[in-house]
Amino acid sequence: LRQGVLSSQQAAREVAAFLLDHDNFAGVPETGLVHCRHTKFVRANNKVVWKIGAFQAYVETKDTSGNFAPQVFGVSDVHRIG
Repeated sequence: LRQGVLSSQQAAREVAAFLLDHDNFAGVPETGLVHCRHTKFVRANNKVVWKIGAFQAYVETKDTSGNFAPQVFGVSDVHRIG
């Protein structure tokens, strides 16, 4: 088994991050847990299934943090996100 977060646990972690972000300290967007069913969610037996996921508020961004040099980020900002 590969180390890391299992796909079945990711939605719960996203919601937990939002709930634990008191006073929007780390800037986690509003996030809720959803239960949905769609014709694209099909198992091998052609049965449509229900899935659980995280529904998150859209946040407009200019780029990903990996495309910027470390000097762009303030120490206090980095410490806020862990």
